[in-house]
Amino acid sequence: MLVMTIGELARRAGVGVETVRFYQRRGLLGEPPRRPGSRRLYTDEHLKVLRFIRRCKGLGFPLKDIAPLVHLRNARSRGCGRLHEMVTQAIHVLDAKKQVIEMRRAALSKMLDGCPASGHLADCGVLAALEE
Repeated sequence: MLVMTIGELARRAGVGVETVRFYQRRGLLGEPPRRPGSRRLYTDEHLKVLRFIRRCKGLGFPLKDIAPLVHLRNARSRGCGRLHEMVTQAIHVLDAKKQVIEMRRAALSKMLDGCPASGHLADCGVLAALEE
């Protein structure tokens, strides 16, 4: 079993030491016991959990939803219905964000159509549209 200090754990997971401590305070990552007169030593399981958390964050899960995901990760004998619900909800959130981004892009494109890209700013349709 691999054992490492908090600094080594953070480096291997691609996060800062303060991030590790933050996740511990939030209850996302267990803290190993401290041996008398020594530092805490983290295991490869801690590293796996940190990488799991980073992957969830990278997929857009908010921190409030990552704790239940970590819990589900540790309860593999349970059914996957709750996990399916959470991923489905995350997809709906992403779809809504995508729709907003597409609407903003369309609005910006329409503004750009009103800009001759030459001449004076006083004649620029983009500025006029932004002032509406």
